[in-house]
Amino acid sequence: MARLLIEQQPTSGYPYRNPLPFPPQEFVRREGELAAFVAERDGELLGHVAVVSARRPQDGPAGEVERAYAMYPRLGWVEVGRARPSWLQPAAPDVIAMILPDTT
Repeated sequence: MARLLIEQQPTSGYPYRNPLPFPPQEFVRREGELAAFVAERDGELLGHVAVVSARRPQDGPAGEVERAYAMYPRLGWVEVGRARPSWLQPAAPDVIAMILPDTT
């Protein structure tokens, strides 16, 4: 599947970065997945989806945000801005805008 992911990228534009900043196997199979499924028709692979838990029960939403903010920079994402929309609850963290720079 990792080979197919890279082969189809020029046509679909997904994933958005090619080459990825990590091995394509890590894009297809991520640590902590609860389940993974593929779609196929007549033996031809059509797609893939993985199910992961975004929350550890003891963390709540704040823990999810902290983990995400710690994870994305390790993957090469860069913070480019912060905002505080009027709809945010007072205790909620700012909305953070990040990009994945093209390093090619």
